[in-house]
Amino acid sequence: MHLDRIRQLTGDAAFAKVVTKNNFPIGTGLSSSASGFAALSFAAAKSAGLNLSERELSILARQGSGSACRSIPDGFVEWMDGDTSETSYAKSLFPADYWEIADVVAVVSEGRKDISTSEGQKLVATSPFFHLRNEHIKNKIDTIKNIFAEKNFVKFGELIEAEALELHAIMITSNPSLIYWTPGTLTIMKQVKKWRAEGIPVYFTINTGQDIHLICQKSTVNSIKKKLESIEGVKNIIVNTPSRGTYEVSEHLF
Repeated sequence: MHLDRIRQLTGDAAFAKVVTKNNFPIGTGLSSSASGFAALSFAAAKSAGLNLSERELSILARQGSGSACRSIPDGFVEWMDGDTSETSYAKSLFPADYWEIADVVAVVSEGRKDISTSEGQKLVATSPFFHLRNEHIKNKIDTIKNIFAEKNFVKFGELIEAEALELHAIMITSNPSLIYWTPGTLTIMKQVKKWRAEGIPVYFTINTGQDIHLICQKSTVNSIKKKLESIEGVKNIIVNTPSRGTYEVSEHLF
């Protein structure tokens, strides 16, 4: 239990009431555990009187859900490839206003995925392509950081789209195979390629689920939203932009 980690740090055995709320579907591959455990780590540490640094909070959040470490810092973030718990954390590379890009999420299914991410991770080593992917991942990280420095949107989009397809190729070729895509996912993937051919710079990426992220420049958000609204099967559209990390608010849920 994640709160037990807080108790171990403070020596306080007190229990707490925890209420959480998301503004997007849970369990569909939109990283709800990332925001959830980042918020829980921050709130619990604050309530317990712990004065943790950003790095320490990131490490704590990661122990609840790996991707949660990335939700602690601001803006564009890198998750450090550490060999120990103390060296595996996230840090900001660029502030939120560094690049005018957006993530338009097309929700094609609000139901929970059949296989959780943690269960799916146990299968990846059975894919014949997994070790090949590992050999190239550090070079990809270096490449994407250079692309960010240049703010080259086309190269950025091409890399993240290819990366998403490679990730799902690992899942599809695992034993047993893990296929998250739905007909709605595939429809939008094909439409994105069509829109690019028509002159709209937009690229897709897909996490471990069926809903799909369309990465674009802020200037094209409205046109992409309109196109998505005309596609049957799109249940919701969520527009995200780079933002600050985890922070304290005055409103309460109870």
